[in-house]
Amino acid sequence: MAPILTNMYMAMLENEFKMKCKTDPKLIWLVLFKRFIDDGFGITKGNREDVIYWIEKYNELRKTVQIDKYNWGNALDYMDLFIYKGDAFHTDGKLFVSIHQKETFKFMYLIALFIKDTLSRTMFGAS
Repeated sequence: MAPILTNMYMAMLENEFKMKCKTDPKLIWLVLFKRFIDDGFGITKGNREDVIYWIEKYNELRKTVQIDKYNWGNALDYMDLFIYKGDAFHTDGKLFVSIHQKETFKFMYLIALFIKDTLSRTMFGAS
């Protein structure tokens, strides 16, 4: 239930911040913004100062919800993706994406599913 409530809360904050962007001419909504629960990815046409201003204003919404990690440059890891500007970025404006496996990824879910299945068979005599 927690991911559902978190997703709803973050969507509410997102809408609240979009409204702020309409009243503050210096606060520009992103060209692209994607969010998965509480992890966000955004692209803006602004410069570094614009982005810092955006982050500062977003962080003023709630003390408990803060943007504390962001990246400058041509590439970044976002969740299980590696997103980067390839050769076609400057001609077509396209970003490239490849699969990124985090160092902490340990295939634990496979083990958990195996254990659950084995316990079910053992406890209930299923084959």
